[in-house]
Amino acid sequence: MNHEDIIRMAREAGYSHSEAAVLDFERLKRFAELIAKAEIWDDLLWQAETETAVLGEREACCKAIDEIDDGEAPEYRACQEAIRARSEK
Repeated sequence: MNHEDIIRMAREAGYSHSEAAVLDFERLKRFAELIAKAEIWDDLLWQAETETAVLGEREACCKAIDEIDDGEAPEYRACQEAIRARSEK
């Protein structure tokens, strides 16, 4: 990001030309970098929470299969194995 980029974005944000001209560009650039990092962190956190929830749902499905499995049908175990295999990818 360079000086011209910052002025352009300041104008897009509603600053007038004279207001944009007096901005402390280094501080503004640092602020923008911090915001970008925070957004990346939020994305990573959301992804981790989603993966945890998916793993929990898969295990809940396997437990539900345990409740109906009478040991007579091998298909139940095959379903559990398939569900758990998806978690290992």
